[in-house]
Amino acid sequence: LGNKISTHETRRAMRPSVVFHKYYLLRAQDGDEKAQYRCGKAYLHGWGNATIDHAKALYWFEAAAKKGVLEAQFETACSYQCGKVASPDYRLAVQWYEAVALQLQGHKTLKRNRSRRAIRELATLYEHGGNGLDPNLEKALYWWEQSQAKERNCLGDVCRVRTKMRQYYLELAHEAQGPDAPSAQFRLGRYYMQGSHGFDKNVAEGMRWIEMAAQNGHTSANFQLGCWNKHGHAQYHIKKDATAAQAYLLQAAKAGHADAMYEYGNLFEWGGYGIAKDLRLCLYWVQRAKDHGSRRVTSPHFVSIQARATQLEPPPMAPLQVRVTNDTPQECPCCFGGWNDATEESIYRSTRPIQTECGHLFCLSCLKQLCQMKRPDHKGTCALCRQPILLSKVRYVDFVKDDDNCCNHEVSR
Repeated sequence: LGNKISTHETRRAMRPSVVFHKYYLLRAQDGDEKAQYRCGKAYLHGWGNATIDHAKALYWFEAAAKKGVLEAQFETACSYQCGKVASPDYRLAVQWYEAVALQLQGHKTLKRNRSRRAIRELATLYEHGGNGLDPNLEKALYWWEQSQAKERNCLGDVCRVRTKMRQYYLELAHEAQGPDAPSAQFRLGRYYMQGSHGFDKNVAEGMRWIEMAAQNGHTSANFQLGCWNKHGHAQYHIKKDATAAQAYLLQAAKAGHADAMYEYGNLFEWGGYGIAKDLRLCLYWVQRAKDHGSRRVTSPHFVSIQARATQLEPPPMAPLQVRVTNDTPQECPCCFGGWNDATEESIYRSTRPIQTECGHLFCLSCLKQLCQMKRPDHKGTCALCRQPILLSKVRYVDFVKDDDNCCNHEVSR
């Protein structure tokens, strides 16, 4: 009898399933991802001499999933969704389902069925939420549409989510005092403009919602309206309006939108459409956009603006001291703005008087307009006497009253 028992135990120990499990367990402990996946399956179904243990199965599945094994990623997502080890965690399940769905969308083997199931589970989890996951109707609609494109039997689910989304955003957008109202109004406007997410295309209705969001202080709405008015949009029947673009972009730029800072500064690079050219103001906002991390600011463009703005600055020479007389002009002959001293200069423009070689006084902003150059060899001309203006010869002027020690320079009227 003893020989029979020992023979039976020996035969059982030599069964292929037992040897198979021991072999792959050793390989899994050495870090083989395929062996880790097979060990997880053994503990999940009780293969060989392994007892069913969902905790060990999840451990080996997750170890293989982190190394990119698609089957292990799918099993890990199912384990977190069903909660066989602990309470269900939909947030982690969604992460692993997305990894499977994104990698298997174009697969043509039997693994494609897992991709379809992963897409359906993603859509369901995002639609209903729960267990650590907030509902997200946009993502739910996206994955239901992906499932409909593959299986052609999810049209009812797509329509259901579209109806839910439409009701949700309409209710949220009509709450003018709610904290999420501006964001919902902007989203609603975009959906109407594009005719997406179950909304019929209606440009006028979409523009109304986006303008409402901009009035309520939504930064992206101000930026979008500013870009449309700056460049125009033929599809939406929006004409160029630099004044409206300036107002919208300024609101977005003040709110800290980096791209809005760049677009607002770019308005003053060449001027036109009612906007005066001002390279110094352009450089100020483009510099701020660059500091805030805007990707629209390219190094060659920034260097070009910086060079042109610096080229138009008067050289750092000692200012002239001029005695004030009755014939001394008290305002710029171009913009009729009064003079300010050096302490009253703003970051945008200076109204401190600057004297040209011919003896006339201009403010810095008007002098820039007179000396705008497309090539370095171009010279500006004086607005009063039409003589050429050389930037190397212009100097700031300080007015002095009743001082015999000042230099008696003449100022032409």
